[in-house]
Amino acid sequence: MDTPRPKLSKPPAELEILTRLDLYFSVRHTARTFRMFGEIFDHDYDKVAIFLSVAEVCFQSAFHLAPIENSPVDIERVYSEVATSGLSIMTIGEITGIPRETVRRKVKSLVDDKHLAANTDTNTIYLPASVVISQRFLPIFNSHLADAAQFVKAVKFYHKPD
Repeated sequence: MDTPRPKLSKPPAELEILTRLDLYFSVRHTARTFRMFGEIFDHDYDKVAIFLSVAEVCFQSAFHLAPIENSPVDIERVYSEVATSGLSIMTIGEITGIPRETVRRKVKSLVDDKHLAANTDTNTIYLPASVVISQRFLPIFNSHLADAAQFVKAVKFYHKPD
């Protein structure tokens, strides 16, 4: 005997709008990211996926582990101290779904081109601070911030607190 599924109530209109906005900005942001980084990496999207996976982990480490201080912080120094944790070749392969040998070759190329760096003590790959602040990558990261700011403005516009 089939168990009847409970009826789901319709979400409030504001939530529907926010969900659509979130989906739209997420897809737009992903597409723009792959286009921008694709140009840097000669449209080698395995390299793009590897680079972005390593960048995500390094940024996450920097933002979660960096001390919160009231005084101005040297972001480059803090990032350099905590973002070198990185990922192993095997973990990059698991995250991206790219075969390990392909990851190894692509990472070697990214390290040789100084887009990523290798920590020989821990056998991990990380995004060096020099890449984050370079004139080649900084405009792309600024574009991401502009997209996020646009999303926040849209959320504020559609979400009126009670």
